[in-house]
Amino acid sequence: MRWRLIVGVVTVLALVVASCGDDTTDVGGNGTSTTAPTTMTADTGSTSAAPVELPASFTGVTSDTITIGVVWSDLDELREMGLVDINYGDIPLVWQTVIDDINANGGIGGRQLEMVFDRYNPVLAISVEEMCIRLTEDEEVFAVVGSLAGPALEGILCILETQETMVLGGVHRPELLERARAPWITTEWSQDRRYSALLEIYQEEGYLEGKLGLLDDHREHNGLTEDIVLPTLDRLGVDLAVELTSTATGGDELALESQIGLYAERLKDEEVDTLLIVQSAIALGLPLMREAGFEGEILTVDSGSFLAGIGGFDERDPEIYAGAYGPTPFTSDDAWAMESTQECVSIFETAHPEIDVIPSADVPSGDPQWATPLLAACRLLWLFDIVGEAVGPDLTPANFEEAAFQVGTFVLPGQPFNSIAPGKLDANDGMGLGIFDPDVGTDGGLAEVLPYVSVTED
Repeated sequence: MRWRLIVGVVTVLALVVASCGDDTTDVGGNGTSTTAPTTMTADTGSTSAAPVELPASFTGVTSDTITIGVVWSDLDELREMGLVDINYGDIPLVWQTVIDDINANGGIGGRQLEMVFDRYNPVLAISVEEMCIRLTEDEEVFAVVGSLAGPALEGILCILETQETMVLGGVHRPELLERARAPWITTEWSQDRRYSALLEIYQEEGYLEGKLGLLDDHREHNGLTEDIVLPTLDRLGVDLAVELTSTATGGDELALESQIGLYAERLKDEEVDTLLIVQSAIALGLPLMREAGFEGEILTVDSGSFLAGIGGFDERDPEIYAGAYGPTPFTSDDAWAMESTQECVSIFETAHPEIDVIPSADVPSGDPQWATPLLAACRLLWLFDIVGEAVGPDLTPANFEEAAFQVGTFVLPGQPFNSIAPGKLDANDGMGLGIFDPDVGTDGGLAEVLPYVSVTED
């Protein structure tokens, strides 16, 4: 398998041990050894191992197939609701093409991968739950794989808790992850680990040494701030002089402007020189705080890369964001140039030569952005393949999770730094630090302060 060489040292050593052993092979992943039966070849009289029939080890797993549910947001329904207008091309075709390539290269542990595709509305909890029932009860899939996000993400508990079905994809939220009764592995950062890593970078670089204030939104205060940000600051020995929570209802910018004006006065009275702004409060709170006269350092505490694209949807002069710090993603150019990214693209273009896959940012308005679902499919399915190969014949969710802990570090398309370990089921380890510069690009963006590196200790 061409790209499997990107997997870490542990997997390589495991394969070396297997290939250098005698005629006993660990087929169960549980420490037991079974002697492989031998047969005589017809023409030479030499012996060779007969194929070992794989067990139907779990729901969705037969002796020769693994059935997974692949899910994606229902873009047509979201378009009708006026929420999005995105064209990702033929999404089932994208996923099936990557699956076909895996199957053509031997499948996963000797089994062929089969897909049941389904869509859901990410803003309606009932839609997520209905998708869950279709896949887990009607189709009896081994795992649900794909894009899982949106306001209705709580519905994922139908899969993970009620149906006890494994999930690959989505973004971990602590309150959901702790209720999961089946493994939930993802290629994305979890909220808590990303927030913690970012705050640790701020501390290491000396940005948390001044007198600190914090601004968040009432919708997130009882979750992200109290559950992640404040405990992390406490662990780092960082004290806050002022905590401010906006209570203005969504869309009421006049009320928020008035409130932020009062908050800016309080920061001045308390002589706060550095302000942490958490997630949702970045969009309006940051520019309003500057307009209200706060001149200190601003550090965004962001689980994504909000500042990287702020100029594309905010009509304000991008100068208002100048000097604000935030996490940086792997640059789109570097991600596209990765060998693993180009292999993923090549697989699809070889199968569909009439389709030219280019970076999504370069796609003309209205044309399909094939790269977005394609890279997501390669990341998740290749991760499934990497771990599935390490499991052995006895494929179960528990064995899959245990095998994931053993694969070491690995590379995925667009993501150079990844690992999975006990207590860390979100693979992405990469982060950089940037400062907003209005002269970057056409609408401003993040200029590099620290390079994109792995922030997870080996």
